Amino acid sequence: MAYNEKNVASVFECIAKGDEGPDTRTDLELYLLDELVANGTDAVAKILLKIPTMGFALVESDASSSNSRYQSSDEYGPIAVDVYELDDLTSINISRAQDDVGGAKQHPWHEWFYSVWMSVQMLSDKSEIERLGDTERTTFYIALLEAQVMNGGLGQYLTNTDGQFIDETIDCLKAVGALGTAELVESAKRLREKGQTYDEIWETKSEQLERLDERFLAIADDLGKLVADKYCEQL
Repeated sequence: MAYNEKNVASVFECIAKGDEGPDTRTDLELYLLDELVANGTDAVAKILLKIPTMGFALVESDASSSNSRYQSSDEYGPIAVDVYELDDLTSINISRAQDDVGGAKQHPWHEWFYSVWMSVQMLSDKSEIERLGDTERTTFYIALLEAQVMNGGLGQYLTNTDGQFIDETIDCLKAVGALGTAELVESAKRLREKGQTYDEIWETKSEQLERLDERFLAIADDLGKLVADKYCEQL
């Protein structure tokens, strides 16, 4: 289904009643994530607050971490929409009251992942990055990939990094179990022919890169959670 502001209400109602299909929630999260990336938090809020049957309201907002939660009325059992935005990294999560036994902070691994990223994101020298511990090194490579792809696609990632981190990123993705995303990045790497720069690839193979961008969104690996599952013992 192609989502828009007119049909998201019925989709939310299906989720609230437990009548969702296997991909309903993920597809809706991706629609809202696209709105968040393109138009900011206010655009997501506008969509949610315009659904009268759900009665969404902002119930939690943390200015220091750009984390916010919108919750529906109790008619079907509350639905929570968690919005996380930090620089170029963004996340949307939809949960039902029955699923959300942990309170307002449904996904602490996102906060952990982004906090590690914040501590290393200013690094640019590969030798410095390679001297990091496994946790920081893996977070750097994977968060950088996610930030660049969500901001401007794989073409932007390859061009801005000149592909210098691509092999290490693929290894890190495999190490945390993001095999689909790893395969996708390998496919992007194979687009480069001998003697080509990544700038030239973006110019001459934009259609192939756009198809890979669509696959990146379709795979929808929760990269922050995968890294946290492997490296954060507290969660």
